[in-house]
Amino acid sequence: MEAIMMSSTEGALRVLMGKLGDVLAQKVVMMKGVRKGIQFVKDELEGMNAFLQNYATMEEKDVQVRTWMKQVREMAYDAEDCIDKFVHDLETPNGKGFIRFLSKITRLLTTLKARYTLANQIKNLKTRSDEISTRQTKFGILINPESSSRYGSTSSLIQIDPRLPALFAEETKLVGIEAPRAELVIWLEDLNNPNLSVLSIVGFGGLGKTTLAMMVYRSLSVRGDPHFQCGAFVTISQVLDSRLIFKDILKQLVEFIQEGSPAVPGATQIARQDPSENLETLGVGQLATKIRQHLQGKRYLVVLDDLWSPLAWEGMKFVFPDNNNGSRIIVTTRIENVAYNCCSRDHDNVYKMQPLPDALSMELFLKRVFGRVQSCPPELHEPSADILKKCHGIPLAIVSIGGLFASKPNKTKEEWQKVHDSLGSEIDNNPTLEGMKKILNYSYNDLPYHLKACFLYLSIFPEDHKIKRSSLIRRWVAEGFVSGRRGLSMEDVADSYFHEFISRGILQSVDIGVGGKVKTCRVHDVMLDVIVSKSTDENFVTLLSDQFIGIPHNKIRRLSIHTSNNTTSALVRKDLGHVRSLITFTNVEQLLASHTFTLLRILDLEGSTGLTKPVMKNICKLFQLKYLSIRRTDALELPNKIRDLQYLETMDIRGTPITKLPTEISKLQNLRHLHASSFKCYYNGAFKLFLFDTLVEMPDGLENLKSLQTIAHINFTENNHVLEAIGQLTQLRKLGIATTDPDPMWAEMPLLLSLEKLSNSLRCLSILEGHATSLVTIWDELRSPPLRLQTLEIFAYLTSLPPWFSLLSNLTRITFCFTALKQDSTPILSNLPNLLCLRLYVGSYHDGLFYVDRNGFPKLKLLVFEFTLLATMEFKDGALPKLERLVWVFKDEGVLQGSGGILGIEHLSNLKEVGLGGNINDNTRSFVDIITACVQKNPKNPKISVADIQGLLFFKIPSVIK
Repeated sequence: MEAIMMSSTEGALRVLMGKLGDVLAQKVVMMKGVRKGIQFVKDELEGMNAFLQNYATMEEKDVQVRTWMKQVREMAYDAEDCIDKFVHDLETPNGKGFIRFLSKITRLLTTLKARYTLANQIKNLKTRSDEISTRQTKFGILINPESSSRYGSTSSLIQIDPRLPALFAEETKLVGIEAPRAELVIWLEDLNNPNLSVLSIVGFGGLGKTTLAMMVYRSLSVRGDPHFQCGAFVTISQVLDSRLIFKDILKQLVEFIQEGSPAVPGATQIARQDPSENLETLGVGQLATKIRQHLQGKRYLVVLDDLWSPLAWEGMKFVFPDNNNGSRIIVTTRIENVAYNCCSRDHDNVYKMQPLPDALSMELFLKRVFGRVQSCPPELHEPSADILKKCHGIPLAIVSIGGLFASKPNKTKEEWQKVHDSLGSEIDNNPTLEGMKKILNYSYNDLPYHLKACFLYLSIFPEDHKIKRSSLIRRWVAEGFVSGRRGLSMEDVADSYFHEFISRGILQSVDIGVGGKVKTCRVHDVMLDVIVSKSTDENFVTLLSDQFIGIPHNKIRRLSIHTSNNTTSALVRKDLGHVRSLITFTNVEQLLASHTFTLLRILDLEGSTGLTKPVMKNICKLFQLKYLSIRRTDALELPNKIRDLQYLETMDIRGTPITKLPTEISKLQNLRHLHASSFKCYYNGAFKLFLFDTLVEMPDGLENLKSLQTIAHINFTENNHVLEAIGQLTQLRKLGIATTDPDPMWAEMPLLLSLEKLSNSLRCLSILEGHATSLVTIWDELRSPPLRLQTLEIFAYLTSLPPWFSLLSNLTRITFCFTALKQDSTPILSNLPNLLCLRLYVGSYHDGLFYVDRNGFPKLKLLVFEFTLLATMEFKDGALPKLERLVWVFKDEGVLQGSGGILGIEHLSNLKEVGLGGNINDNTRSFVDIITACVQKNPKNPKISVADIQGLLFFKIPSVIK
């Protein structure tokens, strides 16, 4: 909890100090003494921040220190609120010359109240700052806490390492360990690989990495087994102490030598020397030398348990000599980056821990609760399954929560349901779960400072909620959690944060794109319970749900409403003027109409109802708003007052009845991401049509939105100037445009000219034509193609690929529909070096032939076909060497034509799955049988899945702009 408190407090201070500096730098007229007061508060906060960073490395802090940190955090929040309101009230006047001068005089007169308010608030903040500094001295909070004996140890009580039980687990109480242990033992004993090799066991905290490593270590019977002549098993702490680790390794090696082993030449001589050595007197270098001397010429096995950083590995690996005799090192870690850093050579191996399947989870749980599976009463099987859903196959969670239920005297269905519903509170307060809680705490204790606030933010999402990556990173940016880096956008930096969480196993991947990029994720339920407990305790987030009814703090900073029950009553007479982030999944009409969210930065109303015109007008008063999502709501229009949201960075209106954006949207100078139109795809007879749920039209003035990085999708017509304006948006990276114009030939040249201007910035391009006409037929004339393009989607008549298409070496995903390409386009596509996904929907190929030669599509992993008349296709030996999934989508009409020409599926050497989707009936069943017979010739025996799709196609359009 202290690490979390530290991160939220330091994060608040960092943002505030930047704003105070900005205010001091501006030539703003202030009341007497105010500027000096702001400087005083800023200096005080900088000093407090230094204290916080010194205390960040301490695992435990007493109540006085924690109380002081809470006071610092709340003062920082209040000071930031004060500055934000003041800056808003003193906005720079518009106009030029005399009009501007007159506006400035008027502004000075009309903002006197704001200046007086600021003066009083700064005075109060200065007093609070003095009081907090006094308490710091009174509590004895030192600049260097480690220098004081008071803080020299984390507690006066004996601290038990929660990882110890895993080292002494009884094999009879384990489940699911046999298969992975046998697999790893075989790899470790393989003498065909004489090199010193590293095995990294990686996975989320609690998956059983340490237990598996110890079982493997025991199985190899290091002591007395001639396969490995010596070994050691050491546990690494988060704060690396090389001397302590080396001393532990050396002691274990010496103990082994003393026991003697006939397989170790010179053992007796070494044994006589080392007991006389006083290891306490040796330095790090001396210990390292001793280890290398002991290991020289021997076949050894060393386990480094719970490694936390690549630097730790770099600081230890030099002590292990490569004797070219089959020595092995096992590393366990929660962090994928660490695992792969340790296994940098071809003969190393990374083993990813997997959660227990349902059956084994149930076995482990019932053994823990009842001693054996057969002792569980039948009426408790169903509640046991519900409990295990929260554990997600994590052995530590299963054993810990099983221990909790085992301690309950009344093992009834009602009692179990009661504990299940209050499990979050149990994790926080029940001593039975303390070990699990500490293990989970290690994951965020090790996080860098800049990631901890992002970690806390995950508590706003409900249990089992699928979190969209793109949405999450934009929220982090809007919250101010992301620090800029030279040469990278804020979104790029936030994306690196996201992947760090994935690497550490804190976020669990749910949907992964063909290129390996995570699209959606979730938080493990038991980890989420811990995050929520700490987040609410520190007033980082306030939750309203069936489990969280009351509001424990007077000032709400972030509000997440998961249910409509008790919402109104819980918020009655609550001051919501300090709320910075609001996410809700319910009717919001009364909430937004009856409360003033003056300082709101993030408003996510996706899926909510009650967005009436008055509510939308109230939203436009949220002058601090940076992130607005009204996706899939009943909002009918955006008011002209949308222009007042001058800080808005992200706006998502997909799935609403809105069809036209107001002219005033062109005044949103900070808008970076605009998501507008939404689509569905249907069959109509023999043809597939994609229909626009809502096709949103953009007014004139798009060229003014210079910060735009994403547009997806907007309608262009002959009456607006969207295509011309797009070329002036030099930061645009993702572009989605669409039209229902039956003859958009007029748009070819404006689109061409704009694409030339965006050649250095564009990464994703989607062009959708409702009538499949020839919008892109003059692409041959493009003089400066978008060479950085990574994703391309075209639903338009094309006939052939332009000459420059072969230069698009960065392309990873292509989707074509209605393009009417010929076979001569296939060699161009097949030579793209980084193409991972190719979707060829109806009308994409015209001549019914798809032929792939040897070495064609060297990296392609997913290939999708959809043809009204099945094309003749052939895959030569050596084609598509990386292809994992092959998908056909089909209809009734003409599906059997040319089906005998499907050749070469047996040559697809990496094929894992073949998917067939369409209307399954008597006419199409024979087609399915033919494809199945072809697939069965493949020696890899790929999985075949058949989906009966009636009417609605199973893929979404568009798929490229997120």
